[in-house]
Amino acid sequence: MEYLVQQNITHLVKQRNSIFDRDDARRKYTLRLQARGAIEQFVSVEHDSGPFKLICDDLKPGNIVVDPETLDIVALIDLGWTYAGRYQFLFSPPPWLMLEDPVMWNSDSVASYKARLTLFLKFLREE
Repeated sequence: MEYLVQQNITHLVKQRNSIFDRDDARRKYTLRLQARGAIEQFVSVEHDSGPFKLICDDLKPGNIVVDPETLDIVALIDLGWTYAGRYQFLFSPPPWLMLEDPVMWNSDSVASYKARLTLFLKFLREE
């Protein structure tokens, strides 16, 4: 988790088009520091050494090809952010519920995400 947060900090610092202005830079940097501070809540010592699972952080409707006749998934595309991650990562809520990058969220987005997450979990339990 620390590595993933550091990747995002490095991206913010090194990629010139990652910010729009001073306020945007401050907000994005603050979000990354908050993520670093919350790592303990997402890490289980029990699964610290595996098992490892294939995880794709960019699995959203636009990256799934479906057969229109059978509605079967026939392909996954854009697997550039796929990696072997710790088992506990599978229990992280999906950021794609907002169809917006989490670094672009504001306080209204957080409330909207919580509402969508509640609905997502309801349907997941039903399924």
